[in-house]
Amino acid sequence: MSIVDRNHVKISVRSDASDLMEKFEIEWAGENPLRWKQLACLHLYTDHGWTLERIGRAFGHPKGHVSRIVRLTADQLRERFAVNWDSDPEQILNSSTLPPQPDPEDS
Repeated sequence: MSIVDRNHVKISVRSDASDLMEKFEIEWAGENPLRWKQLACLHLYTDHGWTLERIGRAFGHPKGHVSRIVRLTADQLRERFAVNWDSDPEQILNSSTLPPQPDPEDS
């Protein structure tokens, strides 16, 4: 997997999408059934091309609710696992996973 830094330089990252999903499962969803449901909706929509309507039928929710779930879950994951670009670049590149951020729900 690769990312583009704020200077528009492409950087290869050692972890792949499955590593990132595993990190989300362990560090974000944990034992929380609601978060697992949110993560499943996001994953089906972004990685498997399911429509909001199809996800809604699978989980028993209207399309608008699924849309909010997908958007809010993506926002929460971005906030929680954001890379601190002010930290040492070598530390970011040599890390096999993204640095964890505090969970706003724990505050």
